[in-house]
Amino acid sequence: MAHFDILVSASQAGEAPKFTEVPKWGTMEKLSLTMPFNLTGYPAMSVCTGLGVNGLPVNATDCSAVR
Repeated sequence: MAHFDILVSASQAGEAPKFTEVPKWGTMEKLSLTMPFNLTGYPAMSVCTGLGVNGLPVNATDCSAVR
C-alpha cells in the first residue's frame, strides 16, 4: 500500500444473513474479508454501502495506510 492512501474492498461475500438464521458460532464458518486488516493492524472500518436484493445490508471495508 505504499503508493495508495486508502483501499476499499468488500467486507463479506454477499448480503448480511438474517440474525435469526446465524448459529451461535456461525460467523466463524464464513469467509471474512476483513481478517487481513485485523491481522496486520492496518486501521480499517466497515461501512454499509446499501441494501441487497433481500433488503439486508451490503458492506465495504475502508483501510488506510499507516504513515
